[in-house]
Amino acid sequence: MESLNYWRSDYHYRNKLARGDVVFLAGISARLVHDMMQVLFAINETYYVGDGNNLHYVEQFAIQPIDFAERIRAILYPPQVENVLTVQYEEIVRLIDELAAQVHSL
Repeated sequence: MESLNYWRSDYHYRNKLARGDVVFLAGISARLVHDMMQVLFAINETYYVGDGNNLHYVEQFAIQPIDFAERIRAILYPPQVENVLTVQYEEIVRLIDELAAQVHSL
């Protein structure tokens, strides 16, 4: 959770969002998705396989944010809507918050 908590409120992340830096935002979004996946594997006491089939595994987990896999797909392949980068950022923040609540409840 350390990385997720750090980036959730990082000034530079928000600044890159305001500037529309798509290269940075693509990279950080993917990194945060990987971090969330590792946390989910840990709280579900499952070895992190990291083999590209992670969303399939996550869909079977008892502990996870609602519609996690679907929401991750929308983060990684966002629909082309107005303010798409802001929508992507806000969903990442929501998922981090939901995941943090689940971690703290254990």
